Amino acid sequence: MNDLDSTADRFAVGELYPEDLPMAAAEALAQGHDTPALVELACLHRTETGDAPAVFRAALAELGLVADTEAAWSARDVDVRMRRAEKAAKALLAGEGIFVEHLTRIASDLDYLSVTPEVGSPELADLATDFDGFRWHLDDDTIDQDLLLDDIHARCRTLSAGQPWVRPVAATPTPTKPRWWRVWLRGRR
Repeated sequence: MNDLDSTADRFAVGELYPEDLPMAAAEALAQGHDTPALVELACLHRTETGDAPAVFRAALAELGLVADTEAAWSARDVDVRMRRAEKAAKALLAGEGIFVEHLTRIASDLDYLSVTPEVGSPELADLATDFDGFRWHLDDDTIDQDLLLDDIHARCRTLSAGQPWVRPVAATPTPTKPRWWRVWLRGRR
């Protein structure tokens, strides 16, 4: 399921084109996943993939991976981007991989998430702007690079610590004492 799960992640964020889906279905069939929609998708030719996204979503629903609803795919998109940004932040803090690529991944995913209605918040937009600015200032001789790296690491720790930008659930307002005239009107009825 792991390969199919990562294929679903790539599909959710728009990194798989309809022409790629028949091959992804064929690979899933070769790994032992068998559903009518996967067979139908694997039989499509690369030039006849107009229905491929709908068939792919149906296949994943048949396998129980992702429900075939817009809400489920939107939630998957948000989850994938959030995981990728957090993973890149952790890799950047650990000194693994290519520094600029991690910054680019984080800035790109956070920028997308900051305008997504389910996630977007002023805190997330500020964090996305910070990471975008970091990329531009890496080669700037007028900026103290040590301070810039400290800022980058601080923002990465914020990002990898969790989601400080999650909107709080609206609290139930505390009941207020009825106004004197409402009490008076109730007594007059």
